[in-house]
Amino acid sequence: MVEGVAMGGGRENLLFVEEEEEPASYRRGHQADYRRRHKRHGHPWLWFLGGCSAAILLLLLGIVVAVFAALRSVTGSSPLPILGPAVNTYTQTSQQTIPINNLQQLKVSSQIGSVDIAVDSSLSTPELTVIKQVRVGGQAEADEEFKRISVQIQPGLTSLQVTTTLPQSEGLNGPNDTVNLRFKLPTQVNQGATPFELNVELAVGDVHIQGLNGMLVVENEAGNITVERTTLTNGSSLRTVNGQVTFNGTLDTRPVAGGRPLFQIHSEVGQLNVTLPASTAVVVDAYVNSGKIVSAFPIQVSTNAGSATYYGPLVPGSGPMPAALLRLDVGTGTINLHSA
Repeated sequence: MVEGVAMGGGRENLLFVEEEEEPASYRRGHQADYRRRHKRHGHPWLWFLGGCSAAILLLLLGIVVAVFAALRSVTGSSPLPILGPAVNTYTQTSQQTIPINNLQQLKVSSQIGSVDIAVDSSLSTPELTVIKQVRVGGQAEADEEFKRISVQIQPGLTSLQVTTTLPQSEGLNGPNDTVNLRFKLPTQVNQGATPFELNVELAVGDVHIQGLNGMLVVENEAGNITVERTTLTNGSSLRTVNGQVTFNGTLDTRPVAGGRPLFQIHSEVGQLNVTLPASTAVVVDAYVNSGKIVSAFPIQVSTNAGSATYYGPLVPGSGPMPAALLRLDVGTGTINLHSA
């Protein structure tokens, strides 16, 4: 309640305010309403930061979608499944007999896929199975892509050369083509007066050789090499840049004219798993730049700053120093020597 009181003698009018005491229920309701209003509005800078974050995320998403859409328009295919049609794997298989009665040399050159070579006692001439695989959107597209994959087969009097060529991928998500080669060779290849010669060059894929004797030279850039139940002759070399090499067989350590028998197994990044008979007479020159050597044979491995080396006979104290040399080399990985 407000009351005005007049004071005499030209003095100012003074205003006195007398507050009536408000009910407690009114004060509580008023304070609660104030708190609700205060909480509802919050801090403006939090809303500002949230809005900016959402805007940035939307902008980045828009850029990503625009980039993939542009790639799709240029390449005709989509790097993301959601932006293009679904792809499936289609396979085309063909088999043929190669009319060579006295095969002494086989050369294989391939880009992406596997190479399998095995000796089959039921055959008199070599057989080749070619398995083409493509990943495309439909059967019609697969048929066209199969035609673009080249497999050249060049038989000679005593030799066979097989070369595969894949079409170049167009863009980041071109067709994923592979060619798998399956060779079956007659047992006559192991019975020649001179050792059989095999040369395999593969960019990406695995190589598996079973039951074939001779000078085996395999070069692989990315993939594993497995050689089983074979006898390697002088000059054999099994090499991969990135992968594992497994050898389980024997070495022809007989002296050769003009030098000592030499066998080489190498992996730049990976493992060497070598299994040899316990009586193998060979000098081992083993080196791992970064890794270790694990041996079932009683050899003394030297280690230094993460590297491991050994040079000496595979079976120490078994007799004179052998003439044959087995060179095992790994950049990063492990050499495992097993006794059969």
